[in-house]
Amino acid sequence: MKMSWKNNINVVTFFNLLGPIFLNGISFFTIPIFTRLLGTENYGIVTIYTTWLQVLTIVISLQITATIGNASILFTEEEQSKYYSSSMSLVLLSATIFSLLIIVFRNNLAQFTELPILLVCLMPFHALGTIGVNFSTSKFTYFKQGYKTFLVSVLTTLFSIFLSLLLIKRIPQTNYRYVGRILGFAAPNLLIGFLFLAFYLVKGKTFYNKKFWGFCISFSLPLVFHALSQIVLSQCDKIMLQKYLDNSAVGVYGFTVTFTQILSIIYNALNSTWVPFFYEDTKKELYEKIEKRQKNYIYLFTGLTIGFLLVSQEVIKLLAPSAYWGATSLIPVMVFSIFIVFLYSFPVNFQFYYRNTKMIAAGTLFAALINILFNSILIPRLGMLGAAIGTLIAYIALFTVHLLIAKYYIKETFVFPVKYVAQSTAAVVLCIFIYTVTVNMPILRWALAAGVGVLLLRRIIKNRSIF
Repeated sequence: MKMSWKNNINVVTFFNLLGPIFLNGISFFTIPIFTRLLGTENYGIVTIYTTWLQVLTIVISLQITATIGNASILFTEEEQSKYYSSSMSLVLLSATIFSLLIIVFRNNLAQFTELPILLVCLMPFHALGTIGVNFSTSKFTYFKQGYKTFLVSVLTTLFSIFLSLLLIKRIPQTNYRYVGRILGFAAPNLLIGFLFLAFYLVKGKTFYNKKFWGFCISFSLPLVFHALSQIVLSQCDKIMLQKYLDNSAVGVYGFTVTFTQILSIIYNALNSTWVPFFYEDTKKELYEKIEKRQKNYIYLFTGLTIGFLLVSQEVIKLLAPSAYWGATSLIPVMVFSIFIVFLYSFPVNFQFYYRNTKMIAAGTLFAALINILFNSILIPRLGMLGAAIGTLIAYIALFTVHLLIAKYYIKETFVFPVKYVAQSTAAVVLCIFIYTVTVNMPILRWALAAGVGVLLLRRIIKNRSIF
């Protein structure tokens, strides 16, 4: 059974989709509950905490998760076990250093982040647990064991939902209910993540190995700056909104981001499935096969983007109270940003394969600086819409830079169907126009979405493959 899963791209994709949806989709599936229990102010604090947690997780992790694919190519199966243990030791060392620094400077950090000291001190431990979970699920996904990711995700998600609701209900002061949500979110990652960390350390029994540490640091360190730049791209708008406006604005904006994250979750799951097959085909120089799969992939995600956008307005009103309904005007811009990120994945995956991590970091840093610049210009003038537009401009720059790097800097064959991409982009832009002019025509939009769904299903059945 395991071998058939490994060889069947559709089954692998199925489990890779289910896993991330359960793991990362918790915020989406519980939106109707938490938006009402927390309110915009508490929801804003949770959003800010999550943003800083992502930053700290990246720094502490040294981005070792990104090394899994290349390590599987460079090291034998026996060496890989030792490599995982050695890399976890490196992460533990990093976590210890940052934990001590955070505890020493907790008052300054609390003032800077505008978060309570309790949450500031919790953050490094939460980050370490998250690293354990992320590393394991990424490893399962790369080795086409998506069913394991699915099992971990279900366990983590159910634990988190139950504990968050229990803690929120036990906090009588409504102004402090964010504590219950954050502690409920942190506990499963702490428990499950620490178990995974212990497993890798015990199995590999390798604390330090010069070759492993050298490979890990040289490959992944530039990716820390790449990932931090991605955080700036995706999260600095929330922090800047907090500075320019207030936590309520952050709450509404954060809710919109959380809602559109369902499309990002699907993209990440598809991309995680795509990468191992792309690596295999690139290694064998099967360029025609790559192009054919790319076209199927682009068609699929274009359809998913269009369908998601067309039904989003009514779903938002179903999920959240009227205080959040201002988010509907932000949806087209955010959805288009996710589509651009999808397109960017093709050149950046190509760069990852050829271990071009320094240029990856440089390109993403450039886009992050553009994001800060345009956010500082647009947020004071347009508020939340300005933040969304600034992020979109930055993502377009990100895609453009990495496309140029892949096409002209790396002296290898880069397969990218430009004409097909242009047609798909035009289709998404047309859908945004339709969304705008049919705001008060939900039946028409849902009918169009259903039609797109039928076309996607027909193509998948005809090709007998997701890609």
